[in-house]
Amino acid sequence: MALHAPGPHVQVPQPARQGSVARPISGRLYRLAWALVLVPLAILALSVTEPSPLTEPSLPASFDAEAALADAETFSSRFPDRLPGGVGNIQSAAWVADQMASAGLTVEQVSFEADLAGLGRRQLINVVGSLPPRESGRSSRTIVVVAHRDNDGLSPGTLDNATGTAVLLQIARQVGTTSLDHTLVFVSLDGASTGNAGAVELAASGVDADSPFSPSRALAVVNLDTLGVPGQARITFGGDGSSFASPVLVATADARVVDTTDSRARVPGAFMQLLLLAAPVTLTDEAPLAEAGISAVTLSTADDEPLSPDANRPGQIDVQALRDAGAAAQSLVGTLDGAADVASGTAAYIYLEGRALRGWAIALTLLAGLLPVLVAAVDLLARCRRRRLNIAPGLRSLRSRIGVTIWLAAAVYLLAALDVLPSGTGGRALRPDLPAATTWDIAALVTLGLFGLFGYAFAWPRLRARRETDDGAALAGHAAAMIALCVAALATAFVNPFALIFVLPSLHAWLWLPQLRDRPAGLQLALYLVGFVGPALFVLSLISRFGLGVDSLWYTLTLVSTRTIGIPLVLLLAVWCACAMQIGAVLVRRYAPYPAHTRRRLPSVAALTRRTD
Repeated sequence: MALHAPGPHVQVPQPARQGSVARPISGRLYRLAWALVLVPLAILALSVTEPSPLTEPSLPASFDAEAALADAETFSSRFPDRLPGGVGNIQSAAWVADQMASAGLTVEQVSFEADLAGLGRRQLINVVGSLPPRESGRSSRTIVVVAHRDNDGLSPGTLDNATGTAVLLQIARQVGTTSLDHTLVFVSLDGASTGNAGAVELAASGVDADSPFSPSRALAVVNLDTLGVPGQARITFGGDGSSFASPVLVATADARVVDTTDSRARVPGAFMQLLLLAAPVTLTDEAPLAEAGISAVTLSTADDEPLSPDANRPGQIDVQALRDAGAAAQSLVGTLDGAADVASGTAAYIYLEGRALRGWAIALTLLAGLLPVLVAAVDLLARCRRRRLNIAPGLRSLRSRIGVTIWLAAAVYLLAALDVLPSGTGGRALRPDLPAATTWDIAALVTLGLFGLFGYAFAWPRLRARRETDDGAALAGHAAAMIALCVAALATAFVNPFALIFVLPSLHAWLWLPQLRDRPAGLQLALYLVGFVGPALFVLSLISRFGLGVDSLWYTLTLVSTRTIGIPLVLLLAVWCACAMQIGAVLVRRYAPYPAHTRRRLPSVAALTRRTD
């Protein structure tokens, strides 16, 4: 029998062992933790409620669309320039006050000052007219109807918002002849075109418990805005905090639209409502009032994108849309006047065609989405300790990167205080059609870039990689960033649990990057980019709502400089950016552990002398 000589020995590569530096993430723990998420998901499904709309008024609304059309055309033609603080605006306030007085209202012109984007400090006027209950002993609660009066001066503002002003006056004339159960207050707001200054002032006056605009007295607010654009009526109910108007008020407004047009009102989509709870960017006047705890909705026929000047002139009003929206608004006011105080207050929820998902259940589900990452990150930290991989240098590197990002955020606030960047009014977002909202200020960007370069230059000597870091040190740097991300996510949940929607994609995607260290670079880069889905969703929402395009990037910067996005969330965003930078440095193999304190001491005089010899 022939003997065969043994061939050359071929070594078969063995797969990396679970728990090693090459495979440090426990997939088993991660999957088991996902099982716990099923519980809040079931609770979320069971939390769906159906808020019952208030009973419609006994008398049908008799809205005079032709009279409202004539008022809107006359108002916008007579006062085409109603820029806040201007002569035309003052004259228009006097005209509205005369119209309210002729309808039997007790009228007061409330003057106040506000800092307006692009205009500086201006004197503004809110015109307030009130109708008390017909009989003594009736409810002292108030129903407030508001419509902004001003425009941007680029067009006569016939649709935005002479139509809202005209409908407000028409409702005031109608209810002046009926028996009232509540005090009705009609307000012509100023400064809406430059940051909702009038609504902010109205909300601030509600601090006094005796004010008709205090949360303890105001049953509901109905805001009338741009009512003559062709199409179905639209209801918005966003606030500047993590809550909306009472779901009963929203359902009632929806029902009155159905009664008038036989179809439901348009509302923001479910995902858009979630984004508004997470990072509210609203332009309508109900938002400051909702933030103050007053249930407020806006009735409109237009979308969020501002109208072009050509579409905002006399002759552009759709009479049928004006008739339907005006009748629905008048019926809503009548419903609220005849109802109990069950439509007051604010709440967090998502409104879905007559049903509502409770906000606490949504927040609980988002919090549960953190569990798999938290469990896996803690397990990763334990594995690093068992393998004697020190994460302290990674934390020090991250600390320097956080210092750079916070320094850059502080520079944004400094430039806003110096009026180099837009500062806005009262933390309100700028209207996208304002020049300051879409005109890229190159000088401001260059200045901000110089601030960033200075901060990074200060930290760079300790962060730069002088040689390639071994896999163990790189894993420790990644673990440090993941732990910091988890802490930032928990802090985000404390500030606003709905904002977790922006953080969760990065947590789940970046957790697995060490597991792919030996995989193709394209796959690693793709997973890294998945982590930016959260911020990208926010920017895309601005593009879809306001039609901004690439200007959405500049607009996002103005949301920080105007403090529309609050300082706590900006600080957490700075931490998130620092973690993204460190994880990216590990990914491209440019990460270096931060030097220990003992290695950063200044050289002694003797050492310097020896070097010169």
